[in-house]
Amino acid sequence: MAGLKFEAALLCVITLLSTLSRSVAAQAVSSFRILPLGDSITKGSGSSDNNGYRKFLRDKLVANGSDSSISVDMVGSLKHGSMPDNDHEGHSGEYLREIGQYWELSIRARPNVVLIHAGTNNMDKEVELNNSLTLMENMIYGIMDEAPEAVIFVAPIIWANDTRMQANTDKFNEELNATIQEMQDDELRILQVPIDIGLSDLSDRKHPNNKGYQKMANAWFDAIGDAHARGWLQDPISLNASDISGVGLGINGVDVDDNSDNDNDGGNDGGEDDSGNNSDNDNDTDNENVNDNESGNNSNSNSNSNNSDEESKAMSYNSGVMRSEAVVALSIATWLASRSL
Repeated sequence: MAGLKFEAALLCVITLLSTLSRSVAAQAVSSFRILPLGDSITKGSGSSDNNGYRKFLRDKLVANGSDSSISVDMVGSLKHGSMPDNDHEGHSGEYLREIGQYWELSIRARPNVVLIHAGTNNMDKEVELNNSLTLMENMIYGIMDEAPEAVIFVAPIIWANDTRMQANTDKFNEELNATIQEMQDDELRILQVPIDIGLSDLSDRKHPNNKGYQKMANAWFDAIGDAHARGWLQDPISLNASDISGVGLGINGVDVDDNSDNDNDGGNDGGEDDSGNNSDNDNDTDNENVNDNESGNNSNSNSNSNNSDEESKAMSYNSGVMRSEAVVALSIATWLASRSL
């Protein structure tokens, strides 16, 4: 009986310690450097302002902070939309193979959050369907290698109003979800982000409208909160933005270059009509040339390097708190053991 009491007490202490440690880790994060990665849906095609989900999400994250305590910086080699801080890595009309290379353009920004929604065009045009999962896996592992501090959020491809395309999507999503679960089982910091899109959320066969993009933003936001609660997220590493141009570094959208909308296609996304016909030019003739859009002018003198001392102090403080909790928990466990014997 005494042994059972001790085990029960010890389990309670361990549970409390785990909860407190995760809480401390979550509290330490005050800055989000976000890389939106994908195709035209990441870019925001189909939305009225070409911001897509990006502005909705950014606004929610900023509003979630108190006294402007949350810093949000979207990064990427492209700029689209009317929002400030409109950087992203969403390449219209591109397939998983190409997107699996484009992330390398902006990973130098060392995001702590990577949002992936990619593969729509593979499912639509039936390009490398049998190899799509491998391409996605390679992209995910590549990002993990280059930015090991990042948490990766992967959204299954959203619903499309196209029976043929959706059949391809359903098969891919099932395999993708299983793969993400296996990665989680291996203790990798990756989350699946299901997004419930319906007919009224689409602007055409496959691109969301404003309502659909709001749903996407809500799903990303909830997933980021989940990762935060798990203690996975940490503030991004300090960088000197003046040394890393062309990736959109800039706290709260304050870049050296302007934030004008460099949307060469006006959000037309290759002329896909809203009728649901499969006659769209969605190799999307608006494939953006990242060099044309950016010219390497995204340097920012207001980089995170100014906050390095504060970040170090916060990390040191939280580490100290966690060590103190461990000592207290061990002391309690020892006391309980003596009482139980």
